[in-house]
Amino acid sequence: ETVAVETMKAGAHDYLLKDNLIRLVPAIEREIREAQVRAQNRNSEAQVRASEEKYRTLFESSRDAIVTLDPPSWKITSANPAALDMYGIRDEGELPLKALWEYSPELQPDGRRSRDKANEMAEMAMREGHVLFEWHHTRLDGEEFMTTVLLNRIELGEHRFLQATVRDETERLTLERQVRQSQKMESIGTLAGGVAHEINNPISGIMGYADLILKRIDPNSQAGEFA
Repeated sequence: ETVAVETMKAGAHDYLLKDNLIRLVPAIEREIREAQVRAQNRNSEAQVRASEEKYRTLFESSRDAIVTLDPPSWKITSANPAALDMYGIRDEGELPLKALWEYSPELQPDGRRSRDKANEMAEMAMREGHVLFEWHHTRLDGEEFMTTVLLNRIELGEHRFLQATVRDETERLTLERQVRQSQKMESIGTLAGGVAHEINNPISGIMGYADLILKRIDPNSQAGEFA
């Protein structure tokens, strides 16, 4: 019995006496089943680690800012490097101290308070699963910039929270303004060309008739009589 106890402590799953070999086959079958379960568990753990590493890589390498928000205060619980860069934050520990709407001007372009509208968008995302909207944000240096925000509801067991993907639209809006300005100048050029064409046509006729008249006038006549 002492040997059996020590053997089990060492990791054996069973201890058989030679006069009780009838238990050998069931013991082997049980060991095979347990070995299969252990192999499946190791495989599952490896898959979980690979999945976590995959999504961690996506989270860290995304060019869009990604943050997670917990109800009911909607404080930031995690943020990727792009979020820190977007808001001009150097210390990662500083970001989770605030809600996302606190990195915003007091009022949004539609005149609504940022806090009230942010809470409404968060509640809508929790209710409907996701919501996409435009949002004015503010960097730590006070610079305001336009973004699009996608809120997705995430459920991990009983834990429900939001993931916010924030895209800085400054470059896109700048390009759009440049395109609009280019189109405006092109339209002005087309209009000017059309106006010039409409003016040149009658002027050309007037100049032609004036030239004919000048050719028919006697240069020696002070009264300008026709020759």
